[in-house]
Amino acid sequence: MNFTAAIISNPNLSNLTQYLGMYPEVVETLSSLTNITLLAPNNEAFTKVVSSPGVGQINALDKSLITALFTYHVLEGTYFSTDFTSKPAFIRTALVEPAYTNLTSGQVVEAVVSDKKVDFYSGLLQKATVTQAVCFMLSVRPGSADRS
Repeated sequence: MNFTAAIISNPNLSNLTQYLGMYPEVVETLSSLTNITLLAPNNEAFTKVVSSPGVGQINALDKSLITALFTYHVLEGTYFSTDFTSKPAFIRTALVEPAYTNLTSGQVVEAVVSDKKVDFYSGLLQKATVTQAVCFMLSVRPGSADRS
């Protein structure tokens, strides 16, 4: 299964699928990554984010910004809920563009277990909770780069 098929196959990600359809270059970038965990906002979360104050100011035509936004949701490595504890873990994301991160090794997110759920915190301390985890084995396309 490839990246696009994995997202399309989940009806709870239809808003994300629709939005990504507007950015084939971003899909191409994300499809080239290997050994990753995607923090994909479900329809409810996506609707909250898109309708929240300030998000309307995001320039949807700014491909570098949209790429940064989506690569920030990609964790380097494969993670399962059992990999996390109540002790915070800081995980590198695929966001390494200097214009959008001030960390030389790339942006990180904090992951911590709270009330038997995994919470993720952004660099601005915005909290997102994993409500459902779905594991897909994605096929690697010939010639794609390994980001190990």
